[in-house]
Amino acid sequence: MLQLRGAAGLSEFRLKKLLNAAQRHVPELVTINAVFVHFVDIDVALDEKQHSVLERLLQYGECAARTENTTDTHTGTALSLLVVPRPGTIS
Repeated sequence: MLQLRGAAGLSEFRLKKLLNAAQRHVPELVTINAVFVHFVDIDVALDEKQHSVLERLLQYGECAARTENTTDTHTGTALSLLVVPRPGTIS
């Protein structure tokens, strides 16, 4: 399964609003981030040209750097939540 990082999931305004609301319940919360991640189910590794084409197809919005590693560097304790469509959804 190939993982490609996509665009920002929320605008800076929405992230700030969400962080402020969340900090009322969890005051020690420092930051919130949201990004799209694309999961590509492939049977064989893509060559450089195929990988390049796939990355171009998935370029949209305010683009974050696309890497196979979708983990950001955090200090302290970090919690990651993955939100996906319900089973059977084709997109």
